[in-house]
Amino acid sequence: SGVLYVAVPLGIVGNAFSAAWENRFELAIMSDVQRRFKLLGIGAEAFRDAFRAVDCDCSGMIDVEELGLLLEALGAGTVPEKHIRNLVLLVDDDEDGAISERELARAVLAPRDYLELRYLARRDTFSKASATTQRAETLQSSNQSEERQDRPVV
Repeated sequence: SGVLYVAVPLGIVGNAFSAAWENRFELAIMSDVQRRFKLLGIGAEAFRDAFRAVDCDCSGMIDVEELGLLLEALGAGTVPEKHIRNLVLLVDDDEDGAISERELARAVLAPRDYLELRYLARRDTFSKASATTQRAETLQSSNQSEERQDRPVV
């Protein structure tokens, strides 16, 4: 029974090592990207600008080609498409085939910058909702005044 107690942890460690070894190139690239973001002082605002700059189709997501552009812009050189595809698989938490701003931020930004990015995203969402509400209220009051003008005076 002592052998079983040793074999199970070795199996777990072996599987973890095997997975890390299989993704070693992608993990090295991600580590390099994290280091470059830190060295360049790229925080939440600059990250958003960089993400939007490579999001060529303005989908709010970056695909394999766009991630390759980001890696080149950061000075990582030309990364083989195979590794970029594997990077997408590693970072794409919701498995939709592309990387959202949030997924990439969580993978490459320092925790403080990631939290700031989340705050900025929520602030933008709140601002858009407020603007929509104000437009709806303006439209509603405009419609009410038109209704009052259309009524016959008794």
